[in-house]
Amino acid sequence: MRNAAQQAADKNDSHKNDNSALSGADDSQKIYNYFLHNGFKPTAAAGIVGNFQQESSCQPNTHQEGGGPGYGLAQWEASNNIDGGGRLNNLEAFAAKNRMPISSLKTQLEFTLHEMKTSFPSLQSEMNNAPSAAQAATIFCDQYEGAGIPDMTTRQANAQAALNSQGVNAVG
Repeated sequence: MRNAAQQAADKNDSHKNDNSALSGADDSQKIYNYFLHNGFKPTAAAGIVGNFQQESSCQPNTHQEGGGPGYGLAQWEASNNIDGGGRLNNLEAFAAKNRMPISSLKTQLEFTLHEMKTSFPSLQSEMNNAPSAAQAATIFCDQYEGAGIPDMTTRQANAQAALNSQGVNAVG
């Protein structure tokens, strides 16, 4: 339970707790625009959307189907270790440190970017160099998601659809 001072600080920092800084008609467009505005090329941003579409339908409060351990855009999982260390544990710590709700789209996008920059430092460059949204989706899945059953064809199709919905019709 948070004390009154912590709750007051949350209210003062309420700009951190909303998605108002994200632009787009729906969550997939907001995700695309977020990464575009953070230095990702259109094909790379679409590759991320394609993966998040497969993992969570681009919904940040999604729990894994069938009661599995995954949560959020990327279906992060907690560690079974007593000291934590799982990616969901890291998301929870990131959200708490920044006084942001874990279920917020903005929180999860900022965490994804943070994690990419700190744990996967070459990923953005590799994705930006991919010649197509489909290849960017594959790179993101292989390096960031580590999906057990990737269904790569669907991820790639989702990425191309995300790119096309932005008015970019590059095929690859």
